[in-house]
Amino acid sequence: MPTHDERKSLKNEPLPDNYPDDYHNDTLFADVERQHLAEQGIVQPCMGQIPGYTLGASAGVSSTNKSEALVQSNLPTLLLSMDEQIEAVEARLAKMRSRREEILQKALAMGCLADSGAVIIVREKNLPRKINIDAFKRLQPGIFALAQSTQRTALLEEVKRKLDCYTSKEFESEVLPVTIGLLQSLKTPENVIDDICYPHEIRTAYEVRRMGKKITPESE
Repeated sequence: MPTHDERKSLKNEPLPDNYPDDYHNDTLFADVERQHLAEQGIVQPCMGQIPGYTLGASAGVSSTNKSEALVQSNLPTLLLSMDEQIEAVEARLAKMRSRREEILQKALAMGCLADSGAVIIVREKNLPRKINIDAFKRLQPGIFALAQSTQRTALLEEVKRKLDCYTSKEFESEVLPVTIGLLQSLKTPENVIDDICYPHEIRTAYEVRRMGKKITPESE
């Protein structure tokens, strides 16, 4: 069926009743996630697996003191577990995307765009055509020379407009941003830099590592 006819058909025919919804997709992903975590040998509990500790709708429900103590005493391990699970899921997603592309190309090659549970909707986008410069120059030298001359003139005019802007009186009074690197290249004393700068901004990041793993200076 031509693509145009397929689009008309999709407008008139709803998707099958058993078409997977968001809940079904989430369930499938959870199964894949659990499978991959098992393959990676990640066994540390995440927060949702600690008794009495839940997120979401039940977050406001009080838990036992024992459960709270368990959570509080294992927070770094919980963070490490979540980091490992995120890394494992991201690796799994990369494999799934690669596999999806393989299946998609196979379906397109076979012309299998629909089955009893799903349909592949082909969406086309007409991108601007690209000029083959070598063929253009060889086949149409006259038009090629004219196009080159016109393009060169347009670029020179753009440069001239910028040069006029940078040499105008308004530009002379414009306040321009200055970097610390520029000040240092001008041999500006450090005390002067301290006087004219905002307080030093410190950004803090936290990395969770397994106990016993050596931390090198390069990784700090």
